[in-house]
Amino acid sequence: MIACSGWEQDVDCPVVYTAGFLVSEDDETLKIATTLDFDDFQGEAKGGALPIPYGITAFPKGCVVKVYPLSDKLEWLPFVSGPSAAG
Repeated sequence: MIACSGWEQDVDCPVVYTAGFLVSEDDETLKIATTLDFDDFQGEAKGGALPIPYGITAFPKGCVVKVYPLSDKLEWLPFVSGPSAAG
């Protein structure tokens, strides 16, 4: 979605790319996070699932052209060692 504050008569929507960790997806919204906290440094998990996602961006599904999964597991990350990161 693009908005202009000038005297433009026409606005074109560009195709943009982003990368992140999938947080959730339903019929209306796709959410990705830029950061995963495997140590729960804020104590937010309260016994729940790790990692904790931060930097979440929500996209209306009508604006999402394609999702390219890079991996469904997190073992390839150098800081992941526990079973909670297995996805």
